[in-house]
Amino acid sequence: MINFILHELAVLAKIFHVTSDVLLLFIPVILIALLGTAKFEIIPNKIQSIFEVIYEFLESQMRVLFQTNKDYKNWMPFFLCLFFYILIHNLLGVIPQNHALTSNILITGSLACLVIFVSIWIGIRKKGFLGFFVGLTPSGVAWPIRLLLFPIELISIISKAFSLSVRLAANMFAGHMVIVILISLTEIFKSAFVVPLDIVVITIMLFFEIMVSFIQAFIFAYLSAIYVTDTMYEGH
Repeated sequence: MINFILHELAVLAKIFHVTSDVLLLFIPVILIALLGTAKFEIIPNKIQSIFEVIYEFLESQMRVLFQTNKDYKNWMPFFLCLFFYILIHNLLGVIPQNHALTSNILITGSLACLVIFVSIWIGIRKKGFLGFFVGLTPSGVAWPIRLLLFPIELISIISKAFSLSVRLAANMFAGHMVIVILISLTEIFKSAFVVPLDIVVITIMLFFEIMVSFIQAFIFAYLSAIYVTDTMYEGH
């Protein structure tokens, strides 16, 4: 049955000229949907315990950013989905003969732009169109100075998206390239003595890459929460 489904997906991909990277984009979506609809037990198993630990950590870090419990409940699912979407892509890059889509600046840039657009949207919704853009500059300052500061603040917004995307893409790309280089050492030196050392070093790097995958997913989600709450609350 699974082979039949995979075969049909491959046929559809050829018909619509869909690349493997496009198909990979939907893997985290499917896994997140399965996770969201899963039934959790009162006494958790090992897998459920791992997810509960991750959730409790994210909750403890992000809850303080929200001023009301209602805002926290409304927005936490968005940041959780963002975290797990990035995390799954990061971990897929650890699998041999695979690459993390989060090492592509176009993917991370799209996610970063989404976050910035959401933060702008919530700011306009809370303060109004003019109120949001006027509020980018500090109050109590003469209008000529505010006009000069306005382009700087716009550049600051753009730089947030740039820093979010580059930080994630650069870290994931660098880690993947280090592993590729280490694997190639055996071919470069063409010596059997290099193989045991290469295996040990690559194993350590794989564990390190898994740790970095979690850290980078958390940093992206946490900074996204900061950017959204900055525009959500006055003087936040």
